[in-house]
Amino acid sequence: MKTLTEQYYNAIVTQLNLSDQHFQLAQGNVALPSTTQNIWSLMDQVPPLSICGNWTPGSHNTFSSQYGGVLSRVHDASSGQFQAAMGDYYTAWMTYLKNNPPSDGKTIIQVFSGWAYANMPPDKANQVIGMFQAALNGPITQAQMAWAAAGGQTGVKAYTSTVETISNVLSGAPSGTVTLDASTQSSNTSHTWAAGAVEGFYDIFFGGGEASYDKVSSEVIASSLNFDIEFKHVSTIPVTPLSQGQVIAGPDTFNPWYVPNALTTAYSNNNGNTWQSGTPDWTTYFGPQGSLPRAVDALLLVDGITITISSSKSIATSDHTDVQSAFEAGFFPFFGVAGEGGWTLDKVFDDQGRLAVSASCDVGHPQILGILQSAIGSYVQKDNLQAAMIAARAGQGTARSAVKSFDAEVRASEGSDELVGVSLNWSDAAMIGLENFANTQVRMMVMNQVNNWAVNSRPHWADNSLHTLNTGVGTATARAGRSPAGTMSVVIVAFA
Repeated sequence: MKTLTEQYYNAIVTQLNLSDQHFQLAQGNVALPSTTQNIWSLMDQVPPLSICGNWTPGSHNTFSSQYGGVLSRVHDASSGQFQAAMGDYYTAWMTYLKNNPPSDGKTIIQVFSGWAYANMPPDKANQVIGMFQAALNGPITQAQMAWAAAGGQTGVKAYTSTVETISNVLSGAPSGTVTLDASTQSSNTSHTWAAGAVEGFYDIFFGGGEASYDKVSSEVIASSLNFDIEFKHVSTIPVTPLSQGQVIAGPDTFNPWYVPNALTTAYSNNNGNTWQSGTPDWTTYFGPQGSLPRAVDALLLVDGITITISSSKSIATSDHTDVQSAFEAGFFPFFGVAGEGGWTLDKVFDDQGRLAVSASCDVGHPQILGILQSAIGSYVQKDNLQAAMIAARAGQGTARSAVKSFDAEVRASEGSDELVGVSLNWSDAAMIGLENFANTQVRMMVMNQVNNWAVNSRPHWADNSLHTLNTGVGTATARAGRSPAGTMSVVIVAFA
């Protein structure tokens, strides 16, 4: 099973145009939850060092709990001065803030001033109010206040995506296919971000758990398997902790809890000016065995699955009943049980007793195929870029980018002197996604990144193929094609 899992991983990465420096395969029957908060629980996990992972809530450390732990151990210089001046009053103030977050148009300094004058001697209150105002300018202090107002470790940690937004993106996402010939597909994963590590994976072919399945699993795997899998929709959903504004999910409204620059400050300053003495310390979270070594950038979702498994060798007739039951109980790679969660099993054997399995999961029952992860150092760099874009966006107009399409000449292949023409165009849907960056300079920076990738990659792409690029702040989807004259073309069909 380890070999088959590694082969499947390589097939997915290659054929869905993913990066083996970021992709982690989700193992098991990982259906997308039907509620926003359960989706957030999946997003809020710290990926293990492995090419595959068990992506169910509670399987790993959570990103938010580790972030909250970091916040409890760091401080801005001004915040340290404020806390020292507060002394024994500080804990009482934090408890009050948790139970009485700012409302009715009041600012945090107004809330604090009212609390200070009601609970401290006047001269002490006057002293710490001024210090608190200075401390509020520090990112860590801002983060600690937001964290407390969002309920601390026990509050719901919101992300920007909801069931509704994910459903809308997924319904318009392109299709994809993955084929796997177990007799020829490489199982070498040493070149991946996890350097071949396969930890905690499902070492089973059938999901039912029956003792008799161990025998038929070995027989099935040894029968020279071929997989053909079709996805009607494949989409990369960014995983973004809520850092500004609010998110409405059903009847509930959730406030921001994450300040990107606070984590950046903590990660980038392994010293006594930022970190308190003692443990937990910087190494506890970010060291080689730390609890926050990486974070989730995106979920890779698929919807509308058709899977066919065939074999070149027949299965013993005496085992047909067990094999049939085993397949009905769920099987690699999705483990969906026939008759549950949208899964149906139409066929298992052909007339010669060889495997001819045909199963499907209808559109409307999306599955999590995997996640994209980044090492924590890269993650905080991405946070910096996003924060810069958000800041640049504020107060800017929403004028359209001036250039929607253009023609270019690029090298036909690496090392070649031959030039070929490529025409590129952005669809209206992609432009709408791009215009989330209202600042013209930011938008053009992202657009140029996508354009350079698409134009230079087009000579290596098959006609009518789909490709994705994770820019760090959004995912572009490109479709390779040909113009009526036969020259190469590429359309950016989506940016989200």
